[in-house]
Amino acid sequence: SFCVHPSGRWLYIVNVGPSDPSILVFSIVETGANAGKLGSVLQTFPVYTDEFTGGFPGKCVISSNQLYVTSTSVGVRAINITSDGTLIFTPGNETFRPGLLEFIERHPSKPFFYAGVHIAGDPDSSDPFGSYGIEKFAIHADGSLIFIARFDTGADPILSLV
Repeated sequence: SFCVHPSGRWLYIVNVGPSDPSILVFSIVETGANAGKLGSVLQTFPVYTDEFTGGFPGKCVISSNQLYVTSTSVGVRAINITSDGTLIFTPGNETFRPGLLEFIERHPSKPFFYAGVHIAGDPDSSDPFGSYGIEKFAIHADGSLIFIARFDTGADPILSLV
């Protein structure tokens, strides 16, 4: 997935390549005949570091100076966007959730995020396929997230996007 910064100056690409998952930060040309084209790569933000470990990155969304990225093993990570568009991860700035959070979307006018979730079932039980739903998170003033509620939908929001 990819996200464009609200200023229009940077583009963030979530690279889920199995050998080197990362987030690529590109500048966007602002003026002239090339306005809107991708400029240079400003940063390749590694996903597997001492601070940022576990799971593949998924979808991204931006709010204020935070890039929020779903992760297959963590839930949602908030990554700080600096004044030059590059990224800095602050340890402890993740929201752990059970299940697979595959996509995320920001409410257009309220400080909330919604994420599609699939919690795997038990093949030997009456619920072999698990449950599907949407999870709601509140955005604190410092950019951190807190889980608010889970809404079971019965529909797989992950496969519905394909």
